[in-house]
Amino acid sequence: MSHIRNLKAASKAENLLQYVGLAARMLKEIAEATGAPYLKTIAGLTTLIIQTVETVRYNRDECLRMTESTYELMCAIINICKNTEAELLPAMVRNIEHFEDTLYKLLSYVRMHVDGTLLRRVIKHIQISSLLADCNKGIQRALDVLGVQSHVITAVMLAEMQERASRRHQEVMDILSSKQAALPPGTTLNDLRRSSSTLSLLPAPPQIFSGRDKEQQEIITTIQQNTTARICILGPGGIGKTSLALSILHDHNIVDIFDTRRYFISCDAAITTDGLISIVAKYFNVEEKSKQSNAIIRYLNRSKEPALMVLDNFETPWEVPEQRSKVEDFLALFANIPHLSIV
Repeated sequence: MSHIRNLKAASKAENLLQYVGLAARMLKEIAEATGAPYLKTIAGLTTLIIQTVETVRYNRDECLRMTESTYELMCAIINICKNTEAELLPAMVRNIEHFEDTLYKLLSYVRMHVDGTLLRRVIKHIQISSLLADCNKGIQRALDVLGVQSHVITAVMLAEMQERASRRHQEVMDILSSKQAALPPGTTLNDLRRSSSTLSLLPAPPQIFSGRDKEQQEIITTIQQNTTARICILGPGGIGKTSLALSILHDHNIVDIFDTRRYFISCDAAITTDGLISIVAKYFNVEEKSKQSNAIIRYLNRSKEPALMVLDNFETPWEVPEQRSKVEDFLALFANIPHLSIV
């Protein structure tokens, strides 16, 4: 059992370092595009920290913990940089530069744990403890400032996205209302209302997308070869699962196959099966209250044209132990639809 735990810990550490490396490369690309020298320095320091942590022999857990916090901060910086239209405010630049200073200290800290005799570590104990305290203080300060700013930007983006979606939906509905007399036989205005609503709720493709071209192409090829594909994108938060899914939804090959039958449903607010069903029903404008899950399936089965549905953050309801079985049963209903691909 101890051997198995060690293997799992090693795998987790390896994945963490891989994700941090990806974030460092992305930050470097942003630095090259914006000409911000401090971003390039942060990317370089982080790369050095990764390389050093891989060889750490002592206090490895503490080094990995701070590396994980560094990854969280880098994701926040990436979010701030890519979603800020104008130049960053001087105060924000200073906060990022403070984080740069913390990274220098963190690099020194992890280097002290690469090698050295017990006597040397005892002699340097005070210096190591001081560095550790400075690193923790700097990381916490950065999380308090950069993390909050990143969350604010995300909230504003979501509000703007919802506003744009509402305007677009209204424009489409105005057009449909004016053309109601020309609807094909058997088609109701409510059918078109549902279709236009789901299309307007499709988020825009990611502005910055790199490092996942291989995975993107593999998934697109799989869907092209089998329009009833069942694909699961795994990874920790912030690694880019949503961006990968959106890049696939907007790929021209996928658009050619599925047209307006591309659905993106965010499940992060669902913590129960009923909550998940309610979110999906609302997305498709299914108004029936009794046996909503069956009503959703009936709606999706009305057309036999191929459709693609992305269930973003589906792990949120699935990871609740007492809900897992019911969530899987609900997912199985979608899996039984022969013309529906699920990501």
